[in-house]
Amino acid sequence: MYIRYGTWLVIPFMYASIAFGQPSNPRISEILRRGVDLRQQGQDEAALQEFRRALQLSSEPRITAQIALAEQALQRWPEADRHLRDALAASHDQYIARHRAVLESSLREIGRHLGSVLVTGGVVGAELRINGARVGTLPMQEPVRVRTGLVTIELTAAGYATTTRDLTVVAGATVREHVLLSSSASAARMPTDRVGSRERSHDLASSGTDDSSPGSAQRTWGWITLVSGIGLVAGGVAGLAIHDGDVTDFNNRGCYVPPGTATVQGPGVFLAACNADYDSIAGTLGIVGLAGGGALTALSVVLLTTAPSGNSELRRQATRFSCGQGPGQFGIACSGTF
Repeated sequence: MYIRYGTWLVIPFMYASIAFGQPSNPRISEILRRGVDLRQQGQDEAALQEFRRALQLSSEPRITAQIALAEQALQRWPEADRHLRDALAASHDQYIARHRAVLESSLREIGRHLGSVLVTGGVVGAELRINGARVGTLPMQEPVRVRTGLVTIELTAAGYATTTRDLTVVAGATVREHVLLSSSASAARMPTDRVGSRERSHDLASSGTDDSSPGSAQRTWGWITLVSGIGLVAGGVAGLAIHDGDVTDFNNRGCYVPPGTATVQGPGVFLAACNADYDSIAGTLGIVGLAGGGALTALSVVLLTTAPSGNSELRRQATRFSCGQGPGQFGIACSGTF
């Protein structure tokens, strides 16, 4: 609303001079008057169409100036800037000379909404589009004036992949962007590689480590060893409890083994039970279970505490520690380099 008010004040001031002192076709003067009337009514789009009709009949600078002012009211900043500069370039035109101060003031107002973009690199002849509109080909001879804010540039060339970038343009500043175009074949592979890279990064961020790393394998074996150790300890405790019960029963029945022999003796009625108790005592694995379970538990603590995390493994590629099945069908073999 402020912009429309500002440019509207220019209209009455310049209205009287549209035809006065300007040799012109009466038809053009009539079109311009109609366009100015539409501007005064706030119908800037309709006025712009009238001014463009006049421009098809004549290229007078005053027509270009009126087009620029209508575009300014419609906030079409790049077009208004271009047309107003073209009009002001006609420094010897009577109309432009008489209204230069007003037109230059409008140009400064328009400039507060514009920045510039200069694209380098690419290949000769590559087509440049800004916000979907074609602005020329490379190499650029001078920066292009664009509206401030987010701007999308697009470069296309035969045999090369289309390159698109988003830039942020600030009023009065020039953004210089250097672009390297990739061949169509290599660019076709790039999206897959980039997606894969993002997916791998996401997986690492989610799990905290790479599941295929040696550190992860070491932690897996550490947990397996811990569970196995706990199981053996529990079995050993149960075995010792059974062993103690059998020893108590063996003694309570009056069973015994004479020194220097392996023959079980005892009351005839309990002799069979004495032999059964003795066999159970001799075959218990309680002590073995406790010893083995304790060893495995200790090994699991070592594996879990020394396993590198995902980040530390990236920093220490040379450090490796792993465990696996040992020779034969039983046992665990571990190896490491530090």
